[in-house]
Parts: sequence; structure tokens; C-alpha cells
Amino acid sequence: MLVAPEHIAPYEPEPSDFDTFWNTSKAELAAVPIDPKLNYYTEDSYSTTYRVNLAHVNNRRVYGYISIPKASGKFAAVLTLPSFGTSPNIVPTEHNIVRDAGAIAMTISIHNAEPDLQDWNAYKPNNIVNPKENYYWQAILAGIRAIDYIFSRSDFNGQLGVVGVSQGAGLTVLTAGLDERINFIAISGTTHCEHQGLSYQKPSGFPYYLYTSRYDLASSAEIKESAKYYDAVYFARRFKGEVFACVGYLDEVSNAATQLAAFNQFSGPKILLHAKLIGHAHPPEYWVGRHDMLRRLFPTSRNYAWQWARSTTGYSVSVGEDQYLKVGVPLTLSGQVLKNQQPIALKARWEKISGKGDVIFSDSSAYVTTAMFSAAGAYKLRFYAYDYSALTLDSKYYTLVDELTVFVEDTKLTLHCPNDIATIVPAREQQVQVYWNLPDVTTNCESATVNLSQIQGSSNNTLQAPGQFTNRYLATTACGDSATCSFKVTVLKNDTLPGYCFAKGYKPWWEWINFVNFGAIDHNSGKEGYHHVISEETKLAVGTSYPLQLGIRYSWLSKPEFLNAYIDFNQDSLFAENELILHQLLPFTTGLTTQLVETMVTIPDTALLGETRMRILLSREQFAEACSEYDFGEVEDYTFYVLPNSARFTVSSLMAPSSLNTDVIVYPNPATETLTAQWNQSGTEQFSWEIVNELGHIILQGVDSGNELNLTISGLPKGMYRLIIKTPFTTFVKRVVKLSET
Repeated sequence: MLVAPEHIAPYEPEPSDFDTFWNTSKAELAAVPIDPKLNYYTEDSYSTTYRVNLAHVNNRRVYGYISIPKASGKFAAVLTLPSFGTSPNIVPTEHNIVRDAGAIAMTISIHNAEPDLQDWNAYKPNNIVNPKENYYWQAILAGIRAIDYIFSRSDFNGQLGVVGVSQGAGLTVLTAGLDERINFIAISGTTHCEHQGLSYQKPSGFPYYLYTSRYDLASSAEIKESAKYYDAVYFARRFKGEVFACVGYLDEVSNAATQLAAFNQFSGPKILLHAKLIGHAHPPEYWVGRHDMLRRLFPTSRNYAWQWARSTTGYSVSVGEDQYLKVGVPLTLSGQVLKNQQPIALKARWEKISGKGDVIFSDSSAYVTTAMFSAAGAYKLRFYAYDYSALTLDSKYYTLVDELTVFVEDTKLTLHCPNDIATIVPAREQQVQVYWNLPDVTTNCESATVNLSQIQGSSNNTLQAPGQFTNRYLATTACGDSATCSFKVTVLKNDTLPGYCFAKGYKPWWEWINFVNFGAIDHNSGKEGYHHVISEETKLAVGTSYPLQLGIRYSWLSKPEFLNAYIDFNQDSLFAENELILHQLLPFTTGLTTQLVETMVTIPDTALLGETRMRILLSREQFAEACSEYDFGEVEDYTFYVLPNSARFTVSSLMAPSSLNTDVIVYPNPATETLTAQWNQSGTEQFSWEIVNELGHIILQGVDSGNELNLTISGLPKGMYRLIIKTPFTTFVKRVVKLSET
């Protein structure tokens, strides 16, 4: 009596080097040329049969017969592996397969002699202690060598079945587990199954290795392990094609439980004929079933014109391909059962074979059902259909089985906010426009709709006063996932930047700067000591010269005067010696007059674009330094704008002074470790860059190409810097705040 025949499983795991052992063996065979030799043997109206022998390992040959259809075109092939025996003609021709199914039919012996001759060394030597010296080692490779030959034939269409009964069934499973070229197998009374059973007081399969080990106690442990390399339970799990099998419940050679242990390891569509009152025999239903299977799987074989050829295709079962879905999403499962290509209603059942979570079927006894999975992971599901129509009268029934793997993924939702933002209120402004890109959202939820909302912070693309605030976003999906992210926005006051030094003449009563003409600047002034004029209309182009006119006014008393003028071309808030544009001693002049001073000022190509300051210092005693305070004279500052040369830029793109830097984005700013600058000029032109400190010293510099710059600034002291990027078309200047890493 068999209890739960569908769940009989191997007792022990396979050897860890199982695949390595057999891959090495196959490589040894592959190194031997096939060297086929064919000789005419016989023929009938439908086929021609040849003797065939092929080169094999250990200087052996593989002997057998091959029958070829008398027809044109390409054909499927069926390889028959032999039952146990040593007598002549243990291997017959299989020309009936040609006649009935229109396929190439090959059958081989595993012995080193012609199939109609006696091999007196059959099954010898057979050292079952060493896996490679087991007689079945070369027998399995003989099957693979026969397949090599079939695939070398020009009349073969690539579709291959392997069949056998008893030892031939065992060899079929062992060969199919090693050779992916096999599409289907048909077996009955399978040997070589569950060799380890005897260790658990259960049956072991033929050829009873563990029984034999009882007579060789010194090697019993080695025999037990060696037998695993020839156990069909491990080969069956590697075969992915279709299977038709017959098991006799009264089999005294290959116990039914051992055969079922192997059958349950097949993962492709499989059909099992249960013969409850049959021993080691093969009922008519088996022979009919394997020919039906051949006609179903190899449709070209049905075109063969034997007058008594059958058209039946037998049973088929399918649950479709493996499936992929998310946790919480129901999966519709559909089992299909056909007999002779027509749907048939049978008793059915679904079950979970493996998987870490629970599976709930809406109706586990229906062909079509839905399944819900409680957790992520891989689940193996199996579908059974049972045909009991012959059970009462003939004690036979069929089980049709197919399985699939369902890969269930956790739903994921990721939300990435922009980097922290730092910006500076422009000079003479109270607020600055702050804009950021919306967070990036990714999800694998089946519903692609993601709800994104801002739950904290200020509105995007609005004016913001100096300060710091946090923006937080929330994303949700229909799968129930949610994610948040946040980033900080820092708005800095303009007075946080390094300013220009102070300078002033405290007694401008006797000499002062009366007027200045420079570009669009046309300014007249009185005795003020210090005055700052901002001229947004004055836009001077690099590489261009402009006249500068100064009017120096005297009262009733006049002295020799000293005049200096600077322009901060590199915008470092300093007036350096190389930025001196005027250095002139004015001789003693009669009072109550205005002395005109004129010079030409060239805006160098190296000047930075944007807001720039000019400082004019008039002093009686001596030439005044740019940051000096003194008694007699006056200081005036003028702010204007340096633009690119108009020959290379359109005026419309440069109208607003702020546009000089709007095409470059620097982030994060403030920064601690890294700094990225991006601008919208296309191409891969080379550019140079500098980081300049408050004193005008170049701290870092380099050359790169493209329209993006990535810098590591972790080594810079905290403070204010200018990032200067010079491209062939323009120069970008951005102030950068470096914060300490804490």
C-alpha cells in the first residue's frame, strides 16, 4: 500500500560535486570523435535500418541500430535505451517507431559488442566503490554519444525523445538529467531509483547497491556515497522536459515507492499511469501512451503515411509559464488538461510545494483559481488532475501534473529629494526666488499612479527672505507603500559675503571729485568724503577700451594732488596692484578751478562677468592705498557690469545683470565635502576653473571639459569663496559657502 505517493521524496541530499563529476565525464566523452560507422541491415516499405557503431570512451564502441524513414525532409528522432541483459538480440530494431510515428528510430546496447552478439564481458568490470569505475558510467555516456550522432545527421529536425523500460527507463532518466537536448522521455518500471532506501528500512532500487555493500563491509560507506552518482532521483530534478511514466504497484524489481521518489522530482509536465495490480511489466497503455506523446509533441511525425497509423495524441497538461508579481496582488492560475487535443473535465487539485509564506487559493479544486501570497519569495505551485475512469474495471488510473514557480516581490517605493539648497539674496534686494526640482519617485507597484505631496516647508518657486527651512515630501501608492524625504533650503543675506574694505577722505573741503564719466556713468558730486554710485545701465564688454574722464575740483586753496583708480576685475572684493587703472600726480593748480583727467581703460579678456566695482581715491598728501582713510581728499566707488563681447553674444541674453550667472547651477551651497556646478552650454569644450578665497588667492584650480564640474572641497577651511569657471564662450562666477563638516 502506498501512502501519499505524490509526496515521496529522496532520503538524502545529492553529492556536492554531482554536477562537477558528470560535467567532467561529459567533457571526456566530447574529446573522443564520434567516428560513426553504418552498415545496411534491413528494410521494409517504410524504413531502412542500419547497423551503427560509434567511438566511445576507454576505446569502446557504442553499438546499435538506426532506422530511417523512406521519405524526404527532416524528422524527429526517438532513442531507445536497453533493458537489462547480456544475451544476443537483447536490443531489437525499433522500425515500428518509424512506421507508426514517422520518426528516426535509434536503439543501442550498452555493451561492447554488436547488438545481436554476446558480450562475454557485459557488466564487467564493475567497481561500485569508485563512481567512475561503475559499469553504468560508460552506459550513461553511451546514451549521450548516441544523441551526439543523431544531432550530427542532416535529416534530423532537432526534436528528440528518449524511451526505455526497466534498466532502459533508468538509463533514460540518468541520460535526460545530463543532456538538455532531450525534449521528452517515456519510461516504465524505472530502475536506479532511491538507492539510499535500505539505510532507512525502506526499499532500494535496482541494482541494489546497498544490498551488495552488506557483503563488503569494509567499503560499505564508500558504496553508499558512490551510489548517489547513479540515483535517478537526482537526475530527474535536472530534466525540464515532458515525462510519460508507468509504475506497477506490485513491481518486485523496482519497488513502486522508489520509482515515485524519482517521478516526483520531475518539474515539467508529466503524466503517470498507476497500474495497481501489475509488477515489473509494461501494460499496453504504456506503449500506446508513449506513441501518443510522440505524435503530440512532434507534429511532423503525423504526416507519415502508414495506412494503420493512429491519430491519437493522448493526455497533455499545462499551467503555463512561471509568473512574477507583487505582494498583495492576486494571481490567476489556469490549469489546462486535454485528451486527444480536446478539453477533458477531471478531478483537480492545486497545492503549494515550497515557499516561505502562505498561499490561499480561492478554490484549490478548480482548473482556474486565484492565489494570494502572504510574503515575498519564490513559491513552487503544483497542479494535479486525476483520471479514475479505468480504476474500477482495470485497477489503473492516471495522474497529470504540472508546476510553476511564482516569484513574489515586495512592492518598493523610493523617494529622492533634491540636495540641500543654499542661495543668496542679491545685492540691494530683500528676497530671492527659490526653485527646486520635484523629488524623484520610483515604484514597482502594479498601479503606476504615485501620489506626491509636500507636507512641510515653503512653496516652490516663490520669493524667500533670509533664513532656513525644511521641505518635506510624502509619496504614496495604491499598493499601500509610502515614503518621505526632505531637504533644507538656506537663504543667506548679502552681508554674509565678504565686502569691500572701507576708504574715506574726511576733509574734502579743498579738493574733491567733481564728476566722473565712464561708459553710461555721468555723475556729478560735491564734497562728500565717500560716495558709492551704482550704475546698472553701465555694461562694459571684455576686450574693449572705454574713455574715463574725471573732474577734480579745487576751492580757494590748491595743492598737488595724488590720484589712484582701481577696477576689481577678478571680483574678489579686493583692489590689487594689477587692477590699478589710473596712477597720476596732479601738479599745483590755481584754486576755484576744475582739472580734467582723462585715460583709456581696457576691460581685459580675463575679467569676470557680472557686477564689478571701480574705486577712485583723491588724496593730498600721497597716493592713497585702496583701503586707506586720510584727512584731505575724497573716495568714490562705482558699481557697473562686465559683459561678454557682443560679437559672441546676443544683447537680449545679457540685458539683466543677474543673467550672468543664471545659466550655472552650483549645489549644494553651502557645502561640506563635494561641490557640483552645471551649466546649459552644449558640447564638450574645454574649460578652466578656480576657487579663490576672500584674499584673492587661488586655492584650487584645474582644467576639464563638458558642462559639469564635480569637486571635492572637504579639505578647504570654512569660509566664503568664489568659484570661477571660464569656458570658450563666457565666464561664470558663483560665491560658495564652505561649512565645517560638523
